[in-house]
Amino acid sequence: MTPELEIRLKHCTSLPSIPSVAIKILDLSKDPQVCPEDVSSVVTLDPALSSKILRIANSPIYSRISKIGTVQQALTLLGVDASLNLALSFSLVSGLQQQSQDSVLDYDVVWRRAFLSAVACRLLGETLKSGSLEELFLAGLLQDIGVLALDRVFPNQYSGIFNGAVDMFSISADERTQINANHAEVGAWLLNEWSLPKKLVVAIRASHGGSSRVDPDDGDQFNDCVMVSGLVADLWMNEENSEQYQRAFQQVQQRFGFDKDEFVGYLSKLADLLPDSAALFDTQLAWPGQSEMILEQAKEMQLVRSMRDNQKIDVDEAQLRSMEKRAQNLEERVRRDPLTGLYNRGYLDLYLQSEYEVAKLENWPLSVVLIDLDFFKKVNDTYGHLTGDDVLVSFGVLLNKNTRKGDIAARYGGEEFVMVLPGIEQPMALAIAKRLLEQWSNCVHQSEEKIQFGVTASAGLVTFDSEHLFESVQAMVSAADKALYSAKQNGRNRVEIYNQM
Repeated sequence: MTPELEIRLKHCTSLPSIPSVAIKILDLSKDPQVCPEDVSSVVTLDPALSSKILRIANSPIYSRISKIGTVQQALTLLGVDASLNLALSFSLVSGLQQQSQDSVLDYDVVWRRAFLSAVACRLLGETLKSGSLEELFLAGLLQDIGVLALDRVFPNQYSGIFNGAVDMFSISADERTQINANHAEVGAWLLNEWSLPKKLVVAIRASHGGSSRVDPDDGDQFNDCVMVSGLVADLWMNEENSEQYQRAFQQVQQRFGFDKDEFVGYLSKLADLLPDSAALFDTQLAWPGQSEMILEQAKEMQLVRSMRDNQKIDVDEAQLRSMEKRAQNLEERVRRDPLTGLYNRGYLDLYLQSEYEVAKLENWPLSVVLIDLDFFKKVNDTYGHLTGDDVLVSFGVLLNKNTRKGDIAARYGGEEFVMVLPGIEQPMALAIAKRLLEQWSNCVHQSEEKIQFGVTASAGLVTFDSEHLFESVQAMVSAADKALYSAKQNGRNRVEIYNQM
């Protein structure tokens, strides 16, 4: 890190600050006579922190048979050191998340990767039978803390480096090019300013690169776990992740001696932990089917690489390309609703959040149309569920025909569907929705008994633009749902616009 950057950091008045609860916990950690009761006296001052400690003590991370009912019991069973590190983890995250709400930086990505890294880092330590598992958890959680500081020091420049980058590997390279330092160095500087333990400072500084080691000692292994956990987190952060997989596997092989089967086994254990970990952190760590896709891709890549490296099986290049294509197609399949072929709810949520952030940043319109088939229950009751499924499939086909490249159509659930129209202003979105409903009302369906019938649909339209701002994606969807309800109340087979209500 250059002296100029250090000066800018020291003189920046808006740098992230350590929360007061975290300061008390740090003070306790320096007392050799500290006991669970001392930790409890600080933790119970913060109800949210108490809840987190209790939830993690009962989570699959600890695989306890009996349920822990009180914070005092949790702290006693976890032990003083583990309790202090966990309390410090959650108090820091809570305070820093509040401090980062006024930035254009994509902090959802920052914190999602932090949580993934923390769980991955602890599991690495457990797999390697290391001590200090909660220290590893804390170090994994904080390895990108320098991003928060750089965002404050370079408020205009840094969001251009971070937002939209493929992974932290590329971000670190861009940071080095543009500001002569990376966020790992800045994070280490910040933790040192906060008087956090030197072990954490060293691990954060080394978290984005370093030399390979043949016989790592305890300190080196701790640092290696932190570094590798970030590469593993990048697997879950990227939809196209073959490069991230190869990079992560190369490092676990060099640093820990994992073979391909051991790495896949580790990823499988991590995938099992993520659903409960997501609930613990109140965030979405993986979209539906993503973990299964990563494991399948890992197995496919493992097989393909084995064929190429060992030349044990006589497989020509056409067959290898076919297998690689299958791994790529798997990702697309888990995004899709199996009945209609449209995108599923999980992918819709991620896509809509991404487009919302872009629309807010670039100040351009984003329209969302929520559509519900009218009296669809009557179709199922009258003609049977197979005929009802045929109707849903037909609507999915028509919906796809009415979306441009860059739009997406998704099945929201049951007989509800969504169109996301980036860059489309309200009048054009209204025309698209009206055309869709008109085409649908003219479609003729046929039951298994050859009885013909029609089905209409109702829609609610909402547009995010300079005149209609929404504080979140959830607020937009809620508005569209209110407009849809109005369309139902006003006679169905129509589109209602939220701002006209």
